[in-house]
Amino acid sequence: MDKEQTSGWTIAPNGMRQGLTAAAIPVGARTIPALIAGLAGDQPLLIDRDGQLSRAEVRSRAEAGAAALLAAGIQRGDRVAASAGTGNALILAFLAVQRIGAIWVGLNASLTGPEMRAILQDCGARLLLAADPVAEKLGTAPGVPMLWRFGSEWEARVTASTGQPVPDYAPDPFDPAAIAYTSGTTGQPKGAVHTNHSIMTFVQGGLASGLGGHWTPGLRRGITIPLTILNGMNFGPLTAMADGGVCVAMDRVDSLGVAEWIERAGIEMLGSTPTTILDIVTRPEMAALDLSSLRFAFTGGAAGSAALRDAFRVRVGSELCEVYGMTESPSGVTSSTADRAPEPGGVGRALPHIELRALDAEGAVLAPGEAGELCLRAVQDGPWAGVYTGFLGYWNRPDETEKTFAGGWLHTGDMGTVDALGNVAIVGRKKDMIIRGGANVYPAEVERVLAGHPAVLEAVVAGLPDARLGETVAAWLRLRPEAPAPAVLVRELEALCRDQLSRYKVPVNWFTLDDFPRNAMNKVLKDRLPGLGTPVAW
Repeated sequence: MDKEQTSGWTIAPNGMRQGLTAAAIPVGARTIPALIAGLAGDQPLLIDRDGQLSRAEVRSRAEAGAAALLAAGIQRGDRVAASAGTGNALILAFLAVQRIGAIWVGLNASLTGPEMRAILQDCGARLLLAADPVAEKLGTAPGVPMLWRFGSEWEARVTASTGQPVPDYAPDPFDPAAIAYTSGTTGQPKGAVHTNHSIMTFVQGGLASGLGGHWTPGLRRGITIPLTILNGMNFGPLTAMADGGVCVAMDRVDSLGVAEWIERAGIEMLGSTPTTILDIVTRPEMAALDLSSLRFAFTGGAAGSAALRDAFRVRVGSELCEVYGMTESPSGVTSSTADRAPEPGGVGRALPHIELRALDAEGAVLAPGEAGELCLRAVQDGPWAGVYTGFLGYWNRPDETEKTFAGGWLHTGDMGTVDALGNVAIVGRKKDMIIRGGANVYPAEVERVLAGHPAVLEAVVAGLPDARLGETVAAWLRLRPEAPAPAVLVRELEALCRDQLSRYKVPVNWFTLDDFPRNAMNKVLKDRLPGLGTPVAW
C-alpha cells in the first residue's frame, strides 16, 4: 500500500512516510547525536537525587552506554524500550540509544503489565531496560524481550564499556529515532514515530522563538512529566543540552516534593500540571519553603483557572505560561508568554516553525475566529520555511498515518480558533464534542466558565446519552475545601453559565468527585466519567 500524497511522499506498509524532505533546521544542532557530540566542560547539566553530572560527564557516560548496547548486538533501527522512574540513568540510556541510531520506546512505569507487553510486542523491542518494580510486574511472560535492570545490570555494563570506542554515527535526519505511544484514551495505543529532525525542530524552534519565559536559554529546568514520555525528554534534558541550561530530574511529583526540589536545586523553570502548581503557590505548608529561584512555569493538558494565574503571579511574579501540544507534533505547538496572560481559553501563538490554522470538514482554511479542527504544517516563509514535518507516521498503521496527514496538514483532532494575530484558543476535542439536539457544544467552552468560580478547583464537561436530545451536557467538579454545599454551589454555577453561555450549553447534570481518572499525561479520561461521582440534587 503505497499511497501518493500531495507533498510528494508516500506511505509505506509499516506506516512511515517515505521520500519525506524538509529544509534544514536553521540554528543549533540538527540531530541528537550532534547535540551529544557538542557536550563539553564542567558546567552542570543533569541533577538527580544521586548528584549531578557535568556536560562532559554526560557525553562520556552516553558514549559508554552506546558501547554497551553495541557489544550486546543492538544495532541501528533496533527498538530499545525503557521503563523507570525519572532520574539521570534514564536520560543517559536515552542518549546512548540515540548515539547508535537505535529507536527509543519509553514505557511509563504506571502502565500495567499487560499494557506494557502489548506495546513491547507492537514495536518489536529487542531490549528492555527496566527498574526492578517494572521487571517484577512484567515477569517472564511472552512478549518480554531481553531485559537489563536499572541499578544493576545496565550500570555494570556501562561501567565495563567506559572508554570503549564507538563508531561515528551521522543519522539520516528522517530515520526513526523514537516511538511515543499515545495515551490510549480509547482503544489500543498507537506508536507515533519521531525522527531526529522532528525532535530537534521542536527543541531549536522553541529556543529560537523569542517567547521568553520557559523558553529563556540557560535555565535550571524541572519537569514533572515522566521522562519515559517523549514530551518530557524533549522539554527537559534535550532543551537543557541545547541551550546551556540544567535539567533537574525530580524523583517526586507530589506538590510538596516538587516544591522541596525547587528549593533544594534552585529550579528556575517548572513544567507541571495546574493542580500541582496551584498547590505550590497556595498551600500553607509551602509558605515556609524558599521558592525564590522559581521564575517561570508552564502547564499543558488542562487549562489553568483565573484563580491559579492570580496566585502564581502573586507568588512568582510572572504569568503562568500555557502550552498546547500533542504527541505527534512532537511536544509543544503553541505557547503564551510570561509577560502577558492569554485570553480565556487561549494557549498563545504557534512556535516559529509551525503554521497553525483552523480547517473546516472539507479541509478549507476558515476565517480568523471561526472554530474548526486545528491543523499544522511548516511555515511557508522566513528562516523556518519548509522545516517542520511533524512525526514520521504511526508504527505499522498506514491508514492512521494517511488520515492524520490528509491534505498535507497534520490533523490534531482538536477544535479551536485562530484569530487575525495568530492567537490560538482551544474549544475541545473533535471526538469529545457534545451534540445536543443537533447543536454542537464544545466542552472546553463550558469548562472555562465553571473554572472561573473561586470554589471550583477543576471542572470537566462531557455528554451523557439522552433519548430525546441524543446527548445532554453534564459537569463533574472537584471543589475547594472551603466551597459551599454542593447544591448551593451548583445553583451559582448554573446562573453563571446562563449569564455567559447559550442556554443549550448549560449543564443539566452535575456531579462532584475527589479526583478524575487520568492517563500518564494527566489528561482526564472522559470515557470513564459516566457513573463516577456523587450526583448533586439542586
